[in-house]
Amino acid sequence: MSRYVIYLLVTPMMFLAINGCKDDKITKEENPTSTVTDIEGNEYITVTIGETEWMAENLKTTSYNDGSSIIFIGDDHCEWSSTNYPAYAWYNNEVANNETFGGLYNWYAVNTGRLCPEGWRVATDEDWFELVSHVDPGAKDSILGIESFTAGGHLKYEGNEFWESPNLGATNIAGFSAFPGGYRNHTGGFSSLNRAGMWWTSDLEPRDTVYYPVYR
Repeated sequence: MSRYVIYLLVTPMMFLAINGCKDDKITKEENPTSTVTDIEGNEYITVTIGETEWMAENLKTTSYNDGSSIIFIGDDHCEWSSTNYPAYAWYNNEVANNETFGGLYNWYAVNTGRLCPEGWRVATDEDWFELVSHVDPGAKDSILGIESFTAGGHLKYEGNEFWESPNLGATNIAGFSAFPGGYRNHTGGFSSLNRAGMWWTSDLEPRDTVYYPVYR
């Protein structure tokens, strides 16, 4: 069984959103859950969707899986925008946001191959398509990205406790529990907390993009 970990977006590159709208014919799935623990002892719920085990919570580690530390970039927006080394941040530099929404990691941190808990890896573009297709068999993989009008809603955490109202189409049928952790853009600014969640893929090709967004 393959295992994939989810990362929040920290670059400004654009990708076609998978927007949710409610489909009353879809019913809640009962997918098996488990847990995984990172190098710092943070425990995350995992969920098996189809043949794949995914993390159902965002990563919050400040260390690689070999125990070495990841560099933190806080208020210095210029450093974040110009850096060419692995780094992370908390949304608005508030560590309290880490507990709920996880960390914001740049591409250099993801690309080390050491960010996931031992035995896990960053999902590929193909992995994401399999996930989206599982909750929306009609999804299409085009040159612009994965096109679906329902998958975003089916992957989102339900209710307005974290997602800003109206949280369109949210059913969370597969237990993926996508949270709206926002992102940090190329200028170092923070955006879209409670309104969007974005996750890394390990592929730069075929679309020169490296993340998957889910919007409210």
